[in-house]
Amino acid sequence: MLRSRVYVLGQHRAGTTFIARCVAHDTGHRFYPEEAIDYTRTEKITELEQPFVLQCPFLSHVAHTLAGHVIWCDRDDDELIASQQRMYDADGHRLYWHHIEQGERARYHALDDPRSLASIKRDCWHLQKQRLTQRGQTWQEVDYHDYDGHPLHVADRSNRYFRDVSQRIDPKPSRSDEIPVPVWLG
Repeated sequence: MLRSRVYVLGQHRAGTTFIARCVAHDTGHRFYPEEAIDYTRTEKITELEQPFVLQCPFLSHVAHTLAGHVIWCDRDDDELIASQQRMYDADGHRLYWHHIEQGERARYHALDDPRSLASIKRDCWHLQKQRLTQRGQTWQEVDYHDYDGHPLHVADRSNRYFRDVSQRIDPKPSRSDEIPVPVWLG
């Protein structure tokens, strides 16, 4: 049976948007970016048209409360940092990762924790997946590079306006009986 709610969360800059778009493409579900729920407002999830795939890395700390299939995205730490340094807003202004990181650290009650945010989020995810398993919920872990061979993958990410271009992609969705595992890894 096709799962009607899929949540794609994990590390910021680990490809949650890309992977969520791939899963939506492969399942025929509607894709929603994190802005659809104002990033953290879980009460807005009920307003989303099902079936859906919601990209929501800001909800990683509450994964165990989400009703549906959860996909955790991760990426090599050096690649995360490099991606954070390439962040720009819609007007082309550089974003400063430390502002975003402070908000995330507060959500994890880790403002004074000397570890990287990636380490903090990974530790939290290990607890979250235990809770999901106890509740009988399905989850999976994917690495950013697991989707390198996907039809929506763009190898050259040097264009800083890639996000705007990628949002104009209108893929022809296909249906599947279950959440796909990347078959192109075969």
